[in-house]
Amino acid sequence: VRDLGIELRSLESLTVHQQFHQIESVDAFEEWFTKLVQEAFSYLKERSENRNFTAIEQARNYIIEQIEADLFLDNVAEQVFLKPHYFSKLFKEFTGTSFVAFVTANKMEHASKLLLSTDLSGNEISERLSFSSSAYFIKKFKAHFGMTPNEYRSRK
Repeated sequence: VRDLGIELRSLESLTVHQQFHQIESVDAFEEWFTKLVQEAFSYLKERSENRNFTAIEQARNYIIEQIEADLFLDNVAEQVFLKPHYFSKLFKEFTGTSFVAFVTANKMEHASKLLLSTDLSGNEISERLSFSSSAYFIKKFKAHFGMTPNEYRSRK
């Protein structure tokens, strides 16, 4: 392309068809085609990353909106039209944390707000947040805050 006196920047404003017709040698064609393929792959990768980021943001919003529901990876993945395994991998890649850790941390934060803003018991909060048992809820709460829900309520 340079051999023809055509700058690559000037080709950017031309259609692919117009660009192709300005090429007069095999070397120029090879250079032009390589650049075209690189740009196409770059565009597709960026588009895919943007779509994946959007899906993960939608999933995060869904989790926060539905924090009191029994949230499963399969169900949330389905909400954003991704296969569970791929969704799990993307979630970790984009958030830096696993799906389960994200859900648990958000449930704990919601539980702490409920403890301070309501008179609900630990058992009632456990049920409201869809924990399998109040013992499991207390264990997760203590791991997150370093104290039981009752201790948390009394110290705040």
